[in-house]
Amino acid sequence: MRELAKNAGIAFSTVHRFESTGSATESTKEKIKAAYASFGVEITNGDYTGVRLRLSSNSEQ
Repeated sequence: MRELAKNAGIAFSTVHRFESTGSATESTKEKIKAAYASFGVEITNGDYTGVRLRLSSNSEQ
């Protein structure tokens, strides 16, 4: 959680509260999604909420 908070530019307590309660501002959620995206992880919301690892073009060959 500390690494996520650092990468997202938000407080550790904010990440902890979000993981504990599921409640966060849209701005916080966007920062968390961007932090994960910087490591190639995409937050999805298709048929169900989840995550997936984005493969680079080199990995897809």
